[in-house]
Amino acid sequence: REVVQAFAKGFDQGLDVDSIEAVTDAFLAGRDIVPTLHPNPVEIARQGITVGEHVLPVHPAERRYSTVTMINTERRIIDTATGRTNTATAGVPADRVDAFLAGYPHIKTDQATVIRRLTQSGNGVDVIQAEAGTGKTWTLGRINELYVAEGHRVIGLTAARTAVTELRSEGIDSYTVAQFMHDISRTSGPALPNDAVVLIDEAAMISTRDWAQLMPVLHDANAKIILCGDTGQLPEIDAGGVFRGLQTRLDAP
Repeated sequence: REVVQAFAKGFDQGLDVDSIEAVTDAFLAGRDIVPTLHPNPVEIARQGITVGEHVLPVHPAERRYSTVTMINTERRIIDTATGRTNTATAGVPADRVDAFLAGYPHIKTDQATVIRRLTQSGNGVDVIQAEAGTGKTWTLGRINELYVAEGHRVIGLTAARTAVTELRSEGIDSYTVAQFMHDISRTSGPALPNDAVVLIDEAAMISTRDWAQLMPVLHDANAKIILCGDTGQLPEIDAGGVFRGLQTRLDAP
């Protein structure tokens, strides 16, 4: 449906329905186009769809498509993140976490649990599923406070300017992803000091193409990356799904 709409919009002089459908069919038959949802659930459940060395499971519904290029991009992002599990990245000793939390005697149990888990996991990438109204911005503020006290450089990143304002209200030095990538493109030095901590809010709204640029930069800096998002909120405007993909592969609280 989206392909038909794109071609219909792209021809300024207009095309008849048969011509638009013919152009769409030709495009979808291209070598780089891969169906990700299949109309025959019995067949696809038996064999899946193979892209390179990977077999992609699909489900019966309206047929949808991706490209080999996009699938490989998503695979690289996810492989980079999952490859940083148990890497002793930015871990805080339990006694120091406990001492920090003692300064917040009225903290909710689930917030304290999240803070302990994220600061002691040792993972290079961690994910939080955080619905609206659960105090996730306040929790990110306390994670920032703890890591700064431990000597780490902490920054916040997000897709939307409104979320930048919210993060800054909790004392987090924050930027949009676009602003951060623009700023580092103008400097010849390292993007971040080694062992920085990056708090990424509204992570479900960041597109795959933005992740493809951002993840290598953070990985090269050996940064601890904490993704906070809600898969039930607004999706990415551009091609996306990275946050959900990471959430299913990493142990997200």
